[in-house]
Amino acid sequence: MNRQWFTAAELAGLNLPDLATTARGINMMATRNNWKDQTNTLDQPLARRRHGSGGGFEYHVTLLPHRAQIKLTADHRRREAKTAKPARRVTKADIGRDQMWSWYDSLPENRKTLSENRLRILESVLDLERGGLLKNVAVNLIADDEKIGASTIWSWFDKCRGKARKDWLPYLAPRHAGRTKTVDCHPQAWEVLKADYLRLEQPPFQACFDRLEMIADDNGWTIPSPRTLERRLKSEIHPAVMTLCRKGEDALKSMYPPQERDRTQFHAMEAVNIDGHKWDVFVRWPDGTIARPMMVAIQDLYSNKCIGWRVDRSENGDVVRLALADVFRDYGIFDHIYMDNGRAFASKYISGGTSNRFRFKVKPEDPTGILTKLGIGITWTRPYSGQSKPIERMFRVFCDNIAKHPSFAGAYTGNSPDAKPENYGNRAIPLDEFLAVVDQGIKMHNAKKKRKTRVCRGVRSFD
Repeated sequence: MNRQWFTAAELAGLNLPDLATTARGINMMATRNNWKDQTNTLDQPLARRRHGSGGGFEYHVTLLPHRAQIKLTADHRRREAKTAKPARRVTKADIGRDQMWSWYDSLPENRKTLSENRLRILESVLDLERGGLLKNVAVNLIADDEKIGASTIWSWFDKCRGKARKDWLPYLAPRHAGRTKTVDCHPQAWEVLKADYLRLEQPPFQACFDRLEMIADDNGWTIPSPRTLERRLKSEIHPAVMTLCRKGEDALKSMYPPQERDRTQFHAMEAVNIDGHKWDVFVRWPDGTIARPMMVAIQDLYSNKCIGWRVDRSENGDVVRLALADVFRDYGIFDHIYMDNGRAFASKYISGGTSNRFRFKVKPEDPTGILTKLGIGITWTRPYSGQSKPIERMFRVFCDNIAKHPSFAGAYTGNSPDAKPENYGNRAIPLDEFLAVVDQGIKMHNAKKKRKTRVCRGVRSFD
């Protein structure tokens, strides 16, 4: 990469992963990570005053997160590959080089494109190495980004060993000729095979081919070998389509990387999320019945702090109203809330009057809900999608740290039928004792220091 220094405004405009998209956000990151005090292995500073009008600082690319460095290098190489042409000076003494370039000129365009892509990847590795990374680390990072094996990149370096950089292109070109002919398959036979194979029952390919073979014999269709058809299925049908048809929507969603949340743009009590959680503990209620209690909890999204909770026998509108009232009393009114459209949360007394409340009929005479009355914005999360609500992570911590508390020994039920402890059902905890332990556990959860979130930065607690 020719350019090594960038201002905060320039970095913000490049839209790089793991970096803010505003100059202010970049400067906050620089302050948080002490960029102005960083040096390289030669003790040279990696931040410097910007020359010319405007002032400010410029930062070296090696200060950026690894994914940002990779994206920056790859973008540069793609632009360079479109405009630059490899140097092709030929001397009489360099006969081998002349022959390689002559052979390269005779190649079809698709194989030249492969060679150019390999050269771009090698240049990306070398750029990271010049920035201060060890070569093996740079190779692994680029391999992850390009979705290829690190050993493949090393083999390309081996092909170019001892050759001038300007002559790498022909040495990186594939030598094989590839397949030049495809066996014909009757169009209707191909459609029958796809319809049979792309089903949620996930039939094995051989069984589908056996059925196709019988149908082809009856209709006089020409079909190639099973291996050819299986290879064609994998090459012509996108993996995402294959996964959706054979494994369903949930499997398709798991193919894509999870969303990375950055809550540093919030402030405390700007947004919260609310949900219900059924405790894996048997509790004896005042009337003598024994049942697992349901808790409705509210979490501040900026800090991750549990700011309100109430317990009842079920998730209902009353316990939601009480939990909200506790938060309003202790912390004030928040601006926005994330919740699912369960009956308790989509109750007319909670969210009535909201235009996008996807439960119950909306009637003009409906009462205005508490949240609507207070002007609180509502975002409805996806049903049965735990990753849509950060509070689910908090509930998982509560399961480990509170539900398995020594005070609940013998009353803990396990979180699934096959996870019951040996002392399952030995006792039930009185309600007042249960509430006291939960209250203590939530206070400890909020007060624990050195939380490794972007907001706490390994120093602060949720409090």
